[in-house]
Amino acid sequence: MFAIGGYQTKTRIYRAIVYAVLSLGGIFYVAPFYWMVSTSFKPMSEIFEWPPTLYPQNFTIENYFRVFEVVPMALFYWNTLLVSVIIVAAELLLASFTGYLFEKIRFRFKEFIFSCILFTMIIPFESRLVPLYLLMDQLGLVDTHAAVVIPALITGFAIFFFRQNMKAIPDDLLDSAKIDGCTIIGRYRHIVVPLIKPAIGTIAIFSFMHSWTDFLWPLIILNTTDKMLLEQGLAFFSQGVEFQEEGARMAGASIAVIPILVVFLFAQKYFVRGIALTGLKA
Repeated sequence: MFAIGGYQTKTRIYRAIVYAVLSLGGIFYVAPFYWMVSTSFKPMSEIFEWPPTLYPQNFTIENYFRVFEVVPMALFYWNTLLVSVIIVAAELLLASFTGYLFEKIRFRFKEFIFSCILFTMIIPFESRLVPLYLLMDQLGLVDTHAAVVIPALITGFAIFFFRQNMKAIPDDLLDSAKIDGCTIIGRYRHIVVPLIKPAIGTIAIFSFMHSWTDFLWPLIILNTTDKMLLEQGLAFFSQGVEFQEEGARMAGASIAVIPILVVFLFAQKYFVRGIALTGLKA
């Protein structure tokens, strides 16, 4: 009896410690985001007050009007949305079909080719910058959105993730469809895709977040203002004299985060299921 009571007490203490650590971690990661949004609604005089205020004492939306005055936000938004949608759609199609081929179709050197794809995941992107730029220069794609899209059309992580999810699809189900005359593409379209919706939602979130917030490669490959993406454009104009207001800068950063939050809210159930199911598959 005392042993059971002592075990329950230890369990409660352990849970309290875990919850406390998780709560502190959550606060640590949310604090910069909260400070950014809070600052975007403060007037300039309040932003540099000491001690700083945790929330706006004199609420204003002037910073949001200001950022649209000095930055072509609509153009940056359109460029980034166009590039992100193309990348997400292409990666979902190409990576899911490639993962399907590696998992469910037999062909020579399959494991060797897949190992080579996994090997590319450990190569830092910075080590590929120079050869990638030279390749785009030879193709005449420098300062074009195509140069941003092409390197991100498919990734090794997405192929690996889809293949892991497809391990749960019974081979007998696909063999039955094959006997009935269903082609490889037909089996992929009518059987595989409906069964991997959680994985599709997960990769859609990852791909959209990466393409929407990508900064280094667009900074190198894009030169003209009308081609810039959102992150690059905000950084470029933040260096100008006309955009030194901290409140407007925070407003621009807050606006840039909105699409990521919207996508995550709509696809979070698929994201959670995709991550959970992937961990259960051998």
